Amino acid sequence: MSYTADILQSPDVKKMGSDVTYARRIHHNLDEEESNMNHARQIGDRIADKSSQPDERIVSEWMGPEVFQHWVELRSWIEASYPGLFAPDWIYGGKKRGWSLRYKKTKAFCTLLPAYRLLSVLVVLGRAEREKFEARRYS
Repeated sequence: MSYTADILQSPDVKKMGSDVTYARRIHHNLDEEESNMNHARQIGDRIADKSSQPDERIVSEWMGPEVFQHWVELRSWIEASYPGLFAPDWIYGGKKRGWSLRYKKTKAFCTLLPAYRLLSVLVVLGRAEREKFEARRYS
Protein backbone atom coordinates (compact mmCIF):
# COMPACT_ATOMS: atom_id res chain seq x y z
CA MET A 1 0.00 0.00 0.00
CA SER A 2 1.36 3.41 -0.91
CA TYR A 3 1.93 6.27 1.49
CA THR A 4 -1.10 8.12 0.05
CA ALA A 5 -3.29 5.03 0.36
CA ASP A 6 -2.26 4.77 4.03
CA ILE A 7 -3.32 8.39 4.56
CA LEU A 8 -6.65 7.85 2.80
CA GLN A 9 -7.35 4.80 4.99
CA SER A 10 -6.60 6.55 8.27
CA PRO A 11 -9.60 7.22 10.58
CA ASP A 12 -8.94 10.97 10.56
CA VAL A 13 -9.25 11.20 6.77
CA LYS A 14 -12.38 9.02 6.71
CA LYS A 15 -14.07 11.56 9.00
CA MET A 16 -13.19 14.44 6.64
CA GLY A 17 -15.49 13.38 3.80
CA SER A 18 -14.90 15.86 0.94
CA ASP A 19 -11.31 16.39 2.05
CA VAL A 20 -10.59 12.86 0.83
CA THR A 21 -11.23 14.11 -2.71
CA TYR A 22 -8.76 16.91 -2.08
CA ALA A 23 -6.20 14.39 -0.80
CA ARG A 24 -6.72 12.29 -3.94
CA ARG A 25 -6.21 15.36 -6.13
CA ILE A 26 -2.96 16.13 -4.32
CA HIS A 27 -1.88 12.53 -4.80
CA HIS A 28 -2.71 12.75 -8.52
CA ASN A 29 -0.69 15.97 -8.91
CA LEU A 30 2.26 14.40 -7.10
CA ASP A 31 2.08 11.41 -9.45
CA GLU A 32 2.14 13.79 -12.45
CA GLU A 33 5.15 15.67 -11.04
CA GLU A 34 6.97 12.40 -10.38
CA SER A 35 6.19 11.25 -13.93
CA ASN A 36 7.51 14.52 -15.34
CA MET A 37 10.66 14.17 -13.25
CA ASN A 38 11.18 10.67 -14.64
CA HIS A 39 11.01 12.20 -18.13
CA ALA A 40 13.30 15.14 -17.38
CA ARG A 41 14.92 16.63 -20.43
CA GLN A 42 18.42 15.52 -21.22
CA ILE A 43 20.95 17.16 -23.52
CA GLY A 44 20.21 16.01 -27.03
CA ASP A 45 16.50 15.26 -26.52
CA ARG A 46 14.56 16.25 -29.61
CA ILE A 47 11.45 18.43 -29.89
CA ALA A 48 8.92 15.64 -30.25
CA ASP A 49 5.50 17.25 -29.71
CA LYS A 50 3.72 16.32 -32.94
CA SER A 51 0.69 18.54 -32.28
CA SER A 52 2.32 21.65 -33.81
CA GLN A 53 5.57 22.47 -35.52
CA PRO A 54 7.96 24.49 -33.37
CA ASP A 55 8.30 28.24 -33.77
CA GLU A 56 11.32 30.39 -32.96
CA ARG A 57 10.22 30.84 -29.33
CA ILE A 58 9.97 27.08 -28.74
CA VAL A 59 13.29 26.42 -30.46
CA SER A 60 14.95 29.18 -28.41
CA GLU A 61 13.60 27.86 -25.10
CA TRP A 62 14.53 24.29 -26.00
CA MET A 63 18.08 25.05 -27.15
CA GLY A 64 18.97 27.77 -24.68
CA PRO A 65 20.37 31.21 -25.55
CA GLU A 66 23.93 30.24 -26.53
CA VAL A 67 22.96 27.44 -28.88
CA PHE A 68 20.01 29.41 -30.26
CA GLN A 69 22.42 32.18 -31.28
CA HIS A 70 24.19 29.63 -33.54
CA TRP A 71 20.78 28.61 -34.94
CA VAL A 72 20.00 32.23 -35.85
CA GLU A 73 23.46 32.85 -37.34
CA LEU A 74 23.34 29.70 -39.46
CA ARG A 75 19.84 30.43 -40.76
CA SER A 76 20.90 34.02 -41.56
CA TRP A 77 24.00 32.76 -43.38
CA ILE A 78 21.93 30.36 -45.50
CA GLU A 79 19.48 33.14 -46.42
CA ALA A 80 22.31 35.59 -47.23
CA SER A 81 24.39 33.07 -49.19
CA TYR A 82 21.49 31.54 -51.11
CA PRO A 83 18.79 34.24 -51.24
CA GLY A 84 15.42 32.76 -52.17
CA LEU A 85 16.98 29.49 -53.34
CA PHE A 86 16.06 27.14 -50.50
CA ALA A 87 12.69 26.94 -48.81
CA PRO A 88 12.97 25.92 -45.13
CA ASP A 89 10.48 23.19 -44.31
CA TRP A 90 9.71 21.73 -40.89
CA ILE A 91 9.48 17.94 -41.03
CA TYR A 92 8.41 15.58 -38.26
CA GLY A 93 10.52 12.43 -38.02
CA GLY A 94 8.54 10.59 -35.36
CA LYS A 95 8.67 10.41 -31.59
CA LYS A 96 12.40 9.59 -31.39
CA ARG A 97 13.65 11.98 -34.07
CA GLY A 98 11.21 14.83 -33.49
CA TRP A 99 11.20 17.99 -35.56
CA SER A 100 13.90 19.16 -37.95
CA LEU A 101 14.17 22.11 -40.33
CA ARG A 102 15.16 21.07 -43.83
CA TYR A 103 16.45 23.41 -46.52
CA LYS A 104 15.91 22.11 -50.03
CA LYS A 105 15.09 23.10 -53.57
CA THR A 106 14.81 19.90 -55.58
CA LYS A 107 17.40 18.08 -53.48
CA ALA A 108 18.16 18.58 -49.82
CA PHE A 109 20.90 21.09 -49.00
CA CYS A 110 21.02 20.72 -45.22
CA THR A 111 18.85 19.87 -42.25
CA LEU A 112 19.00 21.64 -38.90
CA LEU A 113 18.24 19.34 -35.99
CA PRO A 114 17.29 21.33 -32.88
CA ALA A 115 17.71 19.41 -29.65
CA TYR A 116 17.69 20.20 -25.95
CA ARG A 117 20.72 22.48 -25.38
CA LEU A 118 22.20 21.22 -28.66
CA LEU A 119 22.15 21.89 -32.41
CA SER A 120 23.15 19.33 -35.03
CA VAL A 121 23.41 20.06 -38.73
CA LEU A 122 23.23 17.48 -41.49
CA VAL A 123 24.91 18.78 -44.65
CA VAL A 124 24.23 16.99 -47.92
CA LEU A 125 27.20 16.91 -50.29
CA GLY A 126 27.04 15.99 -53.97
CA ARG A 127 29.81 13.99 -55.61
CA ALA A 128 31.90 17.04 -56.60
CA GLU A 129 31.57 18.63 -53.15
CA ARG A 130 32.46 15.35 -51.45
CA GLU A 131 35.58 14.93 -53.62
CA LYS A 132 36.70 18.50 -52.81
CA PHE A 133 36.08 17.91 -49.11
CA GLU A 134 38.02 14.64 -49.11
CA ALA A 135 40.92 16.21 -51.03
CA ARG A 136 41.22 18.95 -48.41
CA ARG A 137 40.70 16.56 -45.55
CA TYR A 138 43.48 14.18 -46.55
CA SER A 139 46.02 16.74 -47.80
